[in-house]
Amino acid sequence: MMQRLFYFLFAVNCCFPLDKVSYLQYFRTEKDFIAGTAMPKMERFSSDHMAVSYNEKELPVYKNWISGSGDTVKSELLSFDQDGALMGKSRIDSVGKITNVFRYGETEPWSLEFRTYYFSEKEILSFMGQESEFSLDKSGKIKEILFKTVNGIYYGSISFRYNHHGLLTQELWVSILDSRVVRRFELRHNLLKKSCKIWEYGKNGEQVSHVGLEMIPEERLYNRMPPQRGDILQELFVTMEELRLNRITFSGPEFIPIMEWDRLVLKSGEKIQVDYISSSKHGFLLRFIDESDILTIPRTQVESLTTRWGEILYPKGD
Repeated sequence: MMQRLFYFLFAVNCCFPLDKVSYLQYFRTEKDFIAGTAMPKMERFSSDHMAVSYNEKELPVYKNWISGSGDTVKSELLSFDQDGALMGKSRIDSVGKITNVFRYGETEPWSLEFRTYYFSEKEILSFMGQESEFSLDKSGKIKEILFKTVNGIYYGSISFRYNHHGLLTQELWVSILDSRVVRRFELRHNLLKKSCKIWEYGKNGEQVSHVGLEMIPEERLYNRMPPQRGDILQELFVTMEELRLNRITFSGPEFIPIMEWDRLVLKSGEKIQVDYISSSKHGFLLRFIDESDILTIPRTQVESLTTRWGEILYPKGD
């Protein structure tokens, strides 16, 4: 059970390999995105819209919902296999925290173990394309996993409880089809003895096993430290960096840049070539040419900001 928790930490990082970003398109709504109806880029100012980044295979790898004021509302990072089938996605809130992770396919380990345990081998069932949704709490721990068939039928869930130290104390398996607890783990930790006792209960509430474990230090569990979920946020940043660095031009005339870089004019009158990243109510995130650090320039110091495409981001329409 503990190994499966560590597996999730690994899977969150490895199921979303970073795809090279080739170009960006804007859409008014999710419906327009599905229909492939892009909006003229100049119309996105002062209106809610989606910014979607595509890889070299023209698959959407990053979706960003942006408000009319230019702030990010939520985002999604998507991953595809070599055949272009969706493998998984992660949802990120407005402050950059991952709230949900989705994995697709019948071989996803948590769903596979749930089905192997609950369903009889005699039952002829297909779970091809099934979905496993991992919900994370504010501290980044898994609070629940939901399993759903490709037809949209929820068939099982696993929920987790933690103590005030953040240690797992209960793992509860529920069959959503008949609202019945089918498996339960209870954990008791002794921090002084650095040990943990685990009780397993079966479909009828009977005790199946009872084991005592030494709390093994992480450095003995791994050849290297276990991966952290924060790495995905780093991948998101690198994805957006790819978009900025590639400077992809399009065949249409409106996508031909008129300057090599974005142009920042300060209140002092100084004009600076910059690489504009994003904006918020506090200011503009950008990078100076030939520098790697991302800086935030307060709006109070900015006279104007114009993109290399000739769009006036500030003061007009930002």
